[in-house]
Amino acid sequence: MVVRQIATLSDELKPFIQSGNYEPYTLDLMNKSALVFPGQYEWNEDQSNGQCDFYDVHTLEKFEAKLPFDKKEGQLICSNNANLKDWIEFMMNEEEEFGEKIIRCRGQYKITDLTLYKTLEKRINTVQKDENAVFLFPYPITLDAEGGDGLNLLHFCGDILSNIFSELAKQGVISTRKIYVIYPSLDNKMVLRCLNNHQREYLFSADMKRFFSYEFLPI
Repeated sequence: MVVRQIATLSDELKPFIQSGNYEPYTLDLMNKSALVFPGQYEWNEDQSNGQCDFYDVHTLEKFEAKLPFDKKEGQLICSNNANLKDWIEFMMNEEEEFGEKIIRCRGQYKITDLTLYKTLEKRINTVQKDENAVFLFPYPITLDAEGGDGLNLLHFCGDILSNIFSELAKQGVISTRKIYVIYPSLDNKMVLRCLNNHQREYLFSADMKRFFSYEFLPI
């Protein structure tokens, strides 16, 4: 199946990304969750010594919110010379790299060669060993929809996150952490997903849609 993707990005996307302004919206989704995030979470007001962003009020489990961006991607979306068109193209190339290198050229490339692998590895290594990481992707890193049992229309994209997670775990990067990802779905919802146990949840977020939305049309 071939689909056309239409991206609608708000002028507010840049300030949303900058200075951790996306974190309250991430926390709101976590508290709306019943499956992937079953607890009650609060903002950690004291982060003067590198404390975590959020914590479970009952278990005191720690969570650190992250963006899955490398330096170049951050510059494309947040610098004075930001270019959202180039950012979208960078994102699409990052997503397609899995299909081009790993699936089509089986055996010639490793998961560790992927741009997204390298980015997530660096970002996870900035998270303390007793903290869990919550990555917000403001774009559909994999095509996902509720009712599809986590299967994506483009199967070569569908396993990019799980394959990267498996390799990170194999390399000892994950340790005891839980790794969560949040990204837009095909049906205008946000996918909440725990890579450790493959659990998914689909929630509508008017707040997230205010900053970015994606429409997928069959060709």
